[in-house]
Amino acid sequence: MRSLHSVVLGMLLGTQAAVGQLAWTQLAPSASPQARTGHKMAFHPTRSRMVLFGGHSSTGALLDDTWEFDGTTWRPVPQIARPVRRAFHTMVYDPGRDGIILFGGSSGIALNDTWIYSSQGRWSPLTVAGNAPPPRAGHVAFSDPANGAMVVLGGSASSTTRGDQYQLDPDGTWRVSSVQSPTRAFAGIAVDADRGVAVLTGGILNATQLADTWEWSRGGWVQVSPNNNLAVSAIDLAYDPIRGRTVYFGGATAAAQLTASHGEFATGSWSLLGIARPPARADAALAFDPNLGKVLLFGGTGGGGPLGDTWMLGSRLDAEVLLFGSPCGTTGVRLDTRLAGARPWIGSSLDLRLSSLPNPTAAALFLGASDADWQGLPLPAGLAMFNRPECLVYVSLDAQHPLQQVQGEVIATVRIPASVALNGAHFFAQALAVDLGGFPTGLHLSNAARLRMGLR
Repeated sequence: MRSLHSVVLGMLLGTQAAVGQLAWTQLAPSASPQARTGHKMAFHPTRSRMVLFGGHSSTGALLDDTWEFDGTTWRPVPQIARPVRRAFHTMVYDPGRDGIILFGGSSGIALNDTWIYSSQGRWSPLTVAGNAPPPRAGHVAFSDPANGAMVVLGGSASSTTRGDQYQLDPDGTWRVSSVQSPTRAFAGIAVDADRGVAVLTGGILNATQLADTWEWSRGGWVQVSPNNNLAVSAIDLAYDPIRGRTVYFGGATAAAQLTASHGEFATGSWSLLGIARPPARADAALAFDPNLGKVLLFGGTGGGGPLGDTWMLGSRLDAEVLLFGSPCGTTGVRLDTRLAGARPWIGSSLDLRLSSLPNPTAAALFLGASDADWQGLPLPAGLAMFNRPECLVYVSLDAQHPLQQVQGEVIATVRIPASVALNGAHFFAQALAVDLGGFPTGLHLSNAARLRMGLR
């Protein structure tokens, strides 16, 4: 017999998740990096941590510390070897090397060194061949979905804005690209993994903020039309695979003012969202965190200088248990949660309680994906075949979990899989009990429960 965990996993992965209210939420981790700007973040899937490095402190000092965020709190990761202090570098996860590649930035002078952060949580110089890109800061980088190469473009050095493009091939060789790339610095870029394209927007060229948007696909850049984004620079982009949106927050506008703009790109067009959001800032770090199932934002330059706050953006959809229907039978078998207020949070367990069971009894808990129909039979449906039309089946009988013969009550533990894709998905439960002393009059059905998964 399958476990409840495997039953729920298999059933729920085929359901359609609901869409909750989009919201920014400020986190309060027990530890946090100091306030900073010009830093970068990237998620390391093997370590299951968001990794942050470098930036400028509130005193203007360059930083060389490394921090990891586990979805709850930040912690420093001491390093023996590490990149020199810097800001305005890039960090991109390389699945082939299972590491985060850091390139360039500014330590007071523009840099062009290449480092890797391993699955053991250690920095080391990356051995490369070929001609590395010229030193630069404020550039962008991404992993090309087509071939796994890390692409670097744009940025500036010695007051010169660059329009060249390089790629680091999987074999560790740098090579210059013949592709004409959009010339700019301090732009934002993110890979839309669902479409297999990189989205580039904003930046600055000749002291002018840019508003154009480009997509990298099949080895070339294509400008997106219509152009309806803000003219903004000093931004970071992140792709939210849960909602299918490329997101940016903040930046500096053409009037050199900090903004709290929240832009989202989908179906070839930008939308500016007016939801409550963090304070205005530029040069913040933004990345999608699979542990949270949400976009994570840290720091940046606010009106009073560098910030040290942590925010997340995602659908606010609480887990929920809704009891409905009426029990059928002489004892009134009841289904509810063992603890008042308990809810089915993703990655946790939920105890369901069956009470008022007849004695002796054989009982089962049924799990279903629907309360509307089961194999073409409209629900609820009465048990007319057992001469019990008043007894209603409320849920599709997709899976069952037998219970031991018990007296009074029993606890059934449902383990909710740790998959953010289940955010907003729901399933249904109902219990059947048979009084072994008589049939069909000894047939009992409980009320039912509608359970919606949610992220804490």
